[in-house]
Amino acid sequence: ARITTRLSIPGRYMVLMLHSGAYVGVSRKIEDSRERQRLRAIANEMRPETYSVIVRTEAEGKSEEELRQDLHFLLDMAQKLEHKAARTSAPALVHGDLNLILRLIRDAFTRDVSRLVVDSESAYESILELVEMISPHMKSRVFLYSEALPIFHVYNVENEIDRTMRRKVWLPSGGHLVIDQAEALTAIDVNTGRFVGSVELAETVLTTNLQAAEEVARQLRLRDLGGIIVVDFIDMDNARHRQQVTKAFEDALKRDRAKIKMHNISALGLVEMTRKRTGESMSSLLTEPCPYCSGIGRIQNILTMALRIQREVAAAAVEHPETEAFAITAHPRVVASVLGYEGEVQRDLEQYIERPVYLRSVEDFHPNSYKMERLTLEQALAAVPHLEEGE
Repeated sequence: ARITTRLSIPGRYMVLMLHSGAYVGVSRKIEDSRERQRLRAIANEMRPETYSVIVRTEAEGKSEEELRQDLHFLLDMAQKLEHKAARTSAPALVHGDLNLILRLIRDAFTRDVSRLVVDSESAYESILELVEMISPHMKSRVFLYSEALPIFHVYNVENEIDRTMRRKVWLPSGGHLVIDQAEALTAIDVNTGRFVGSVELAETVLTTNLQAAEEVARQLRLRDLGGIIVVDFIDMDNARHRQQVTKAFEDALKRDRAKIKMHNISALGLVEMTRKRTGESMSSLLTEPCPYCSGIGRIQNILTMALRIQREVAAAAVEHPETEAFAITAHPRVVASVLGYEGEVQRDLEQYIERPVYLRSVEDFHPNSYKMERLTLEQALAAVPHLEEGE
């Protein structure tokens, strides 16, 4: 939380600054010097004397009329805010930011979006009101979905979300990316996979790397990955090929709204970059660490689990000499490993601890989960028919 008197109201193309002097700033992501000068001149001309204005990246290439319309919207909101503040006794909420849907409309519903479909009538009406204020010509691109099937099902959104959770991402040529998120950084590895090319190795590598450059930029946006990112492109001996891949990657990253700093490809094919965090990544929002693997992405194999059970039974036999029998419930594959091909592993264990061991397999048990019960002989005999049913 931050307390400040330097209030700012963001619009689509500009940010209006209240009580913070009088100046005009232009987004650093707009690199063309002529465009920066044009936007600065337009903003200076229309800016009221008592306000400051920051021109956002989205303003690049926009007409004076579009910028003026956005500023009028912000000024109207600022006047209402100050008028309400003058009439309201503290403590009170004077202004609240737009909700998620309306922020999305303000920041992402741009002219390169051909269609916006929403399945809530109330949200649809709110969206039309906001679009009417900021981009009236875009109203015809907003549609209300009213069919019986859920909207995510019709547009295959669930499958797309599942794809963003996968570690491996396939490229059109047959190559693939492997994306691993660690605590401090994200590592993205590029592989040729099943793509062998048709000319020579260098061309195969170049094709894969060019496709990877486009897909890596897309995955960064989709997954909203932030912090330090290392991309391991396939090694290229040809300096011209490295320049091509670097240029393609830079062009693909320009479509990203987040602030990015990128270094050139090293001799080892590595690209080091940072992407500004704007919140939690999609993976953090939609998933949680696996309770079995603790988030490492791997579980203990069947043999490891079988040996672990044998050791625990042997230890329990020493620690609890009064125990007359043991019952083990586990996944069928684990039970099979504890049993042995012809029951020899179970027999050896029983001879070692000098007590019977009963095994029960349950399909629903996770391969890394099992249950060990210490029984009296009477309990064991009573349980034998029940245990044998699951064997």
